[in-house]
Amino acid sequence: MWQHFSTCRTASPRPRRCTPMTPITRNRAKKDGLTLRVLLGYTVTLCTLALCTVQGAAAFELSLPSNAQQTHHETAAPASYAYPTGNQSSSGIPMDRAEGRVSRTSWRVRSDGLETLQLMAPLAAQLEAEGFTALHRCAAERCGGYDFRFAMDVIAAPDMFVDLFDYRYAAYRRPIRSQAPASPQPAKPEQEQAGTAAATATATQRPKVRPSEGEETILLLVSRAGASGYVHMVQIAPIGSPAAQAAKAGVPPVALDGPAARPAGQGPALQETETLPEALRNAGHVVLDDLSFGTGSATLGPGPFASLAALADLLLGDATLRVALVGHTDSVGGLETNIGLSKRRAASVVERLVAAYGVPRRQLDGEGVGYLSPRNANLTAAGREANRRVEAVLLNAE
Repeated sequence: MWQHFSTCRTASPRPRRCTPMTPITRNRAKKDGLTLRVLLGYTVTLCTLALCTVQGAAAFELSLPSNAQQTHHETAAPASYAYPTGNQSSSGIPMDRAEGRVSRTSWRVRSDGLETLQLMAPLAAQLEAEGFTALHRCAAERCGGYDFRFAMDVIAAPDMFVDLFDYRYAAYRRPIRSQAPASPQPAKPEQEQAGTAAATATATQRPKVRPSEGEETILLLVSRAGASGYVHMVQIAPIGSPAAQAAKAGVPPVALDGPAARPAGQGPALQETETLPEALRNAGHVVLDDLSFGTGSATLGPGPFASLAALADLLLGDATLRVALVGHTDSVGGLETNIGLSKRRAASVVERLVAAYGVPRRQLDGEGVGYLSPRNANLTAAGREANRRVEAVLLNAE
């Protein structure tokens, strides 16, 4: 492949002749790893040794190890994404929200004993070299552990796995540029230790909305499971910007108002552009992938949860519909214990729909089946996480 293609980058819309790779640069590319050309700011075109055209400015190239495998990608616009801007404190987790075209991508990497710091460091260095400013960086328990992880909408397992005791997070932003980026502005060391001054914000407050006019936001999350490392990246750019136009041209949109789409064979999946109500009516059941519970706990997290909002809208719009919320667990522990836990989690979801959204109780039922209906093998941590879920099952329309 390297013999026939190279990448040309230019700030000019006019065609430019690409220079083919030499044996030296080709070998270096193979050694350094697979270059994933991410549509952050501008259109990227792979060209033959003849001509190619690039619209906008130079594309940012994110390099991952050669054994990296993309496990998921989705894009939606218009959309918004809430993300932490500081560590959890006694007053909560400070949050911001960016709006525009939102893309989420995950990769699995053969880590061979690499620590999460070793996974994150080269990615962060690439962003800083391209003029991105670090807004916040932290690690696992220092970030806020469980609550911090579930403050973000992360692609579900098995495509992305997050060890609550071994992950790293970094948020970056830069102005959209048509020329070369400014000098990098790395995060101050104290950001890693104590977060930003915004950590005094209240977690229960609605995140402030940032229209992202003239800015790109990049969010990185890395973790490990066994011999594999996982990389999760969120890109937000304003609609109408070169970044958004590039993403629109290269990637089909996927709705983000329901659970994340899943590969075939991994449970009831949302199709591209399919909403939660559509998936529920078409398949009869759907996983509420964004719900979060404490480890071994039946208490539903504070949310908000987009899947519950979508489900409530459906039920409130049609009083004839009835839905069962069915809890599922992994295979750790006895059957009776897991069935009890799964029932209590389903009941917690029912209560949230009634209390927070005003859904009539007669339209809801709560059940639990423990580990009797897995969607993945329980042999790995990622598989067990995928099996811990609550599904909505459409009962009837009477």
